[in-house]
Amino acid sequence: YQVGRLGSITPVAELEPVKIGGVTILNASLHNFDEIARLDTRVGDTVFIKRAGDVIPQITKVNFEKRKKGLKKIRSPINCPSCGSLLVRERDATALRCPKNQKCPAQIAEAIKHFASRNAMNIEGLGEKIIQQLIQKNYIKDIADLYKLEKKVLAKLEGFAEKSASNLVNSIAISKDSTLERFIYALGIREVGESTALSLAYNFGSIKNLMKATKEELEEINDIGPVAAGFIKDYFFQKDSNQLISKLLTYGFDLIPPVRNLDSNFSNKIIVITGSFNSISRRVLKEELIKRGGKVTSSISQKTNLLILGENPGSKLAKAQELKVEILNEEKINQLLNT
Repeated sequence: YQVGRLGSITPVAELEPVKIGGVTILNASLHNFDEIARLDTRVGDTVFIKRAGDVIPQITKVNFEKRKKGLKKIRSPINCPSCGSLLVRERDATALRCPKNQKCPAQIAEAIKHFASRNAMNIEGLGEKIIQQLIQKNYIKDIADLYKLEKKVLAKLEGFAEKSASNLVNSIAISKDSTLERFIYALGIREVGESTALSLAYNFGSIKNLMKATKEELEEINDIGPVAAGFIKDYFFQKDSNQLISKLLTYGFDLIPPVRNLDSNFSNKIIVITGSFNSISRRVLKEELIKRGGKVTSSISQKTNLLILGENPGSKLAKAQELKVEILNEEKINQLLNT
């Protein structure tokens, strides 16, 4: 059982090695316990495997003809496999969760891994094995402890020498000179991806302003609904979160807020994106529109000013045509973004 960054428990099947498309598969996600029940997967079963999207190993079904007698059904765990806490199941959710957050070693490790990732604080050289060593040796207890690590401590780790220890200390120091949106994303708040972090950075301008925001103020922001607003508010309400951010800020973070161009073709316009694009990803397109003062929403309404049309659009195109919403294709949007 794997414990995720936000405490969700994911059952993982350990497999006898099997080659698929030239890759040896040893593990496959079982997603959740409802999926285990649906497939009736049991320990000792022979199963069919595929690589979803040619990447992720996935069990598609059980070969019941090869099932041995007496195989027991897989039961959901009662306690967290990392910290031993009693697991909880949220209302209307399939996942079991460990409620201990940053008091659970597995969640701490995953939180640090996310914080250091390329799209967050981009701390080069801080991989999963190093994080595990740092936690096991009690050198760090939370994300903030990264910023007090010294070369002499890192040099004691397996596979480290003075040069690699020095490089990691420098990489950690460099990460303090970052942007506000990267920092918000790096905190790992539930339902806050890169685009949402950018929206929050634009609207509040500082981490302290964001920490004081009400749920109503959060819901007014581009693409943030009641559920996400609730998770954001809950995160900053927690004592542990406030202490972590306070500790991080004492290490001298220079969190540069994003600059918004409100004198653009998209300023104050409500925009919907549909379809796929060749020259730009939807995530980057959304960020570019937000930077230019646009409000990107997920559904067409009478308030929508603009539909950006990619290949293979969905039902949003017909709805936009019905409401006589202005429609721009990929070529036109690229011209406007480059103006």
